[in-house]
Amino acid sequence: MTALVRRDAAAPPMVLLCGGQNSRLQALSGTIYKPFLPLQNATLVARHITRAVLAGVRDVTVVVDHMDPLVAAHVEGIAADLCDTVCVRLLYCTGEPADKLRLYRKSTGLVPSSPVLAVLGDSYAWYDPFALVKAASPPFDSALAVASYRIPFGVVTVTDGVIVRFQEKPDSGHLINAGQMALGPAAFASLDEGQDLASVLVGLADRRLLTAVTVGSALTTVDTLSDIASAAASPHLKASP
Repeated sequence: MTALVRRDAAAPPMVLLCGGQNSRLQALSGTIYKPFLPLQNATLVARHITRAVLAGVRDVTVVVDHMDPLVAAHVEGIAADLCDTVCVRLLYCTGEPADKLRLYRKSTGLVPSSPVLAVLGDSYAWYDPFALVKAASPPFDSALAVASYRIPFGVVTVTDGVIVRFQEKPDSGHLINAGQMALGPAAFASLDEGQDLASVLVGLADRRLLTAVTVGSALTTVDTLSDIASAAASPHLKASP
């Protein structure tokens, strides 16, 4: 674990989950992880961290698959541009998002009594971190950012602001998991039982403990060359931090 700047625990922490050396982008990216691809004037990792810090987050952990000097240098460069009340640390964990979250909790000594911001690094949308945290307040446990998107995978059904189920390939319009969430104590308890992240979210929805927060922009992903081309022309990326 690499602590890059001074810790300030006054605001909810954020963990950024990065990985995915996508074979479809191998010719373009080489061994660069999708979250570290440059899109317009910044990588997705830089955008996520900057947006969270501008919103008031002061504790950020980036979890990547492998120790890579270029990745470490990039994260350290982002940290160097932040004020000295922000802590940015780097962890290494091969595995699924749930494995990265379990390592994060163990490495930081976190005993989650309030929501933790958890963000998937290979997509981006404008969202308010504290709106997610507020939405995860009792009687709910966690909150998930959702967005309109053209591909019907990871679709959520929302009733009165509460996520009631996940569904693949529905027949009509849909909202999907945007990759930003506030995970509460029940979510971390399920992770500690060995569940993967998708199962944790489905379980929370079944128990009506998961709320939905619609993001304020289009969702940017980097799964294909077409996605990269779309991101290069995206006006909301150009205007975002």
